Amino acid sequence: MVYDKSGRSSRTYGNSGPGAVLNTICFIGIPLGFLLIVNRVYWRWTKGVPGKDDIIIILAWVFLGILGAVQYVAVDYGYGRRISELTPDEASDAIRMFYLYQIFYKLTLNLSKLSILTLYLRVFDTRDWFGKITKFLIGLVLIFSFSIM
Repeated sequence: MVYDKSGRSSRTYGNSGPGAVLNTICFIGIPLGFLLIVNRVYWRWTKGVPGKDDIIIILAWVFLGILGAVQYVAVDYGYGRRISELTPDEASDAIRMFYLYQIFYKLTLNLSKLSILTLYLRVFDTRDWFGKITKFLIGLVLIFSFSIM
């Protein structure tokens, strides 16, 4: 086993094992999401003024890209492997990457929810009960988003 200056193992697993499936999905999904968002933003911005929902979905995609990068590094550190296959230092690194991954996952998920809800406010008549429920749900998503951070 090779160790770095701090005495930790410098062995990496690369893009192999069960975690590699996550990377494959990410390498397909993130560019596909990018194409769909570019298409949406192009048509929205050429036909009128961009809405809050457009800005929020772009921000969600940025966090999705960061999420993909963290996931790739996490798989390289042993994410997706059995704990018995890892040394204690590698297991610690894998768990650290798992928690970092969770932060960006929650940000991406909640921003996507907010984008959909703000789209509802833009598209539908918000003076009736539907608008009140949508605004309530936006508040609920925001409270939940901040509570998990």
